Order: sequence, then structure tokens, then C-alpha cells
Amino acid sequence: MLSLQIDDYQIWHKCVGHMSEGAFKQLGNSTWNFPESIKIPKQISICTGCELGKKPSRTFKESSSCAKENFELIHLDLKEFPVLLYHKYKYFIVFLDD
Repeated sequence: MLSLQIDDYQIWHKCVGHMSEGAFKQLGNSTWNFPESIKIPKQISICTGCELGKKPSRTFKESSSCAKENFELIHLDLKEFPVLLYHKYKYFIVFLDD
């Protein structure tokens, strides 16, 4: 049986959903059989996925109108994930009934 142990922090950072450095430290302490050889670098550069995920989206114009019935006015927001997810999802959409 072959076993591959990857101890690169950047690879693990992407594999576990771009979690923060503090959460990553807790992962090592609370996860069974987690590789102990992974060293968190002192200087961590912000990866593209984290940078894009923390950018605010453009704001919508103020509206004074309000819907009088359900589903009369629907707001939606379509976002693209910065990386392809495990199940090959690339986009997510949020619907909000006014």
C-alpha cells in the first residue's frame, strides 16, 4: 500500500477550504491522524482564493419600493467561487424574496 504525506501548508490550506491560520492550528490538535510535519510559515502570503473571497461585491442602488405580495419582487445574487469545488461546482446563487 502506498501512502503519500504532503506537508506543504499551501496545499493543505486550499484543500481544507482556505481556513485561517488559527483554525489550521486547531485542526492539527483536534484531528485524528493529521500530519504533524506541516509547518505554518511565519510569513503567509494571501492566496488568490482568499483574496477574491474577501472582496466585497458591488452594492445595489437604494430602492424605496417594496413588494406587496410574495414572489412579486425577488432579489438574486450570483457569485463565482475563486476555485473549483470538490463536486466541480463553480457558482452559487442566492434568492431573497422582498
